[in-house]
Amino acid sequence: MTKTEQEIADLRVALAKLAVAVETGVERDVNRITAELKAIADALIAIRERVARLESTTSDMKKVMDEADRRRSQLSLLVMGSALTLIANLALLLLRAK
Repeated sequence: MTKTEQEIADLRVALAKLAVAVETGVERDVNRITAELKAIADALIAIRERVARLESTTSDMKKVMDEADRRRSQLSLLVMGSALTLIANLALLLLRAK
């Protein structure tokens, strides 16, 4: 074997080793990225669940506040109606007295 042929053979061996090293590195990187993506997906699922619970709680709080507003407006109408009835009764009492 000539020196050139020996160098070509050495280069082929080195290239094969380099290809194996690159493939191993790529597999390791792919596995690491896959694990990170799974962790991110799990975190997103947890966040979605928390958002759903918060939306439910917010919806319940809005219903309670709407009910309180409705009762407050009914109470104010009741007070105004009572005041108008009192004023009307007083006016009738004064008109009868004359």
